[in-house]
This record gives sequence, structure tokens and C-alpha cells, in this order.
Amino acid sequence: MNKRTEIINYRLKKAHEELNNAKLSLDNELYSSSLSASYYAIFHAARALLAAESIVSKKHSSVIYLFSEHFIKPGIVNKNIVKSLVLHLKCELKVIMRIYSILTIKM
Repeated sequence: MNKRTEIINYRLKKAHEELNNAKLSLDNELYSSSLSASYYAIFHAARALLAAESIVSKKHSSVIYLFSEHFIKPGIVNKNIVKSLVLHLKCELKVIMRIYSILTIKM
């Protein structure tokens, strides 16, 4: 197995682990942890796709930009799916923050 394949496999493994963490956290009503793990699952999967194209970046903002340039703009990944996912995550975060603020006030 070559180095690039090892990197891709490692990042996919990290994405899978984070996805499992997100599910476990959600099942245990740990919403903030679930949201964070979901984000990192997507982040590691995006880095794996970029690595498959020999593109390397560690910064989150760079990964987002490079993913857009190499996968969304050329139409490899449907931009509507990505927009829906981002919108969903933003909505989830707003709901979680609202619930947290209500619970904090009641305590």
C-alpha cells in the first residue's frame, strides 16, 4: 500500500469513528458532542477525498475552500447536497443552543 492510500484510509477511518461518536452521542442526548463529531466526520471525509487528488490541507477553512474548488464547482459533488447539510447543521446548532439556554435559565 502506498503512502497516499494509507493517508486516505486513515482519514476515512477517522471519519467513520467520528460518525460513530456522533451516533452514540445523539443516542445519549449529548447533542453538542453529536454535532461536533458530525462536523469532524465530514471534515475527515473531505480531507480523504482531497488526499485522493493529492491535495493536502490541515486548516478547516482551506479544506472547505479546496473541497469546493475541486469537487463542488466541477459538479463532482452536488452543491445542493452540501448546502442542505450545512443548513441542517446550522439549524441543529440553533436548536441545541436554544434548548441549552432554556435549561440554563431553569436551573
